[in-house]
Amino acid sequence: MSGRSATSRRSVISRISTIVNIEPGSMSGSIFSLAAACMGAGTLTMPYIVSKTGIYLGPALIWIGALLSYYASLLIIKCSEITGKRTYEEFAYLAYGRKFSIFVAVCVLISLLGFATAYVALAKTLLPTTLEQVLGRDNLPYYFQDNDLGRFVNATAFTWLIFLPLSIPQELSALRFSSALGVICTLVLSTVIVYQFFWNK
Repeated sequence: MSGRSATSRRSVISRISTIVNIEPGSMSGSIFSLAAACMGAGTLTMPYIVSKTGIYLGPALIWIGALLSYYASLLIIKCSEITGKRTYEEFAYLAYGRKFSIFVAVCVLISLLGFATAYVALAKTLLPTTLEQVLGRDNLPYYFQDNDLGRFVNATAFTWLIFLPLSIPQELSALRFSSALGVICTLVLSTVIVYQFFWNK
């Protein structure tokens, strides 16, 4: 039975991949992965920036950031084409040697750790609030409510049930389905934000 169920699961995934063409290394899979990486928490931070800086300065800062990001991406692509290297550490090693390559690796590690910490902090704040809004505070156990214990439990569950499984695959292409789900969730969140702004003041 276990062999049949595993074969059935593989066939279902294969059919989904065939329908939407999310194969490893395919154009659609790469687009989903890139979109999930680019959008991410920016869906929440961009409206927050505009609310704090104003309707004119906020979009201007977003455009400046987008142009700088675009220019930096072009430089990275150019470096990759010239050197044939594919990582920041390899670029640093080729340009300045082993010590600078280690320095760049440490900077990347600190940056990724900061991103992970920010997502966990956001999850421990949003999850209890969302659960209370959807299910009602009285219907939730105390350890899931919006309190110190609830935030700790939600942060721990988020880390072990979401972060850890997403960190196990060694190939980026293995995350194409979760990236597609992330893009869909981001689009839903964007729709909710627009609705709240225009129709539910």
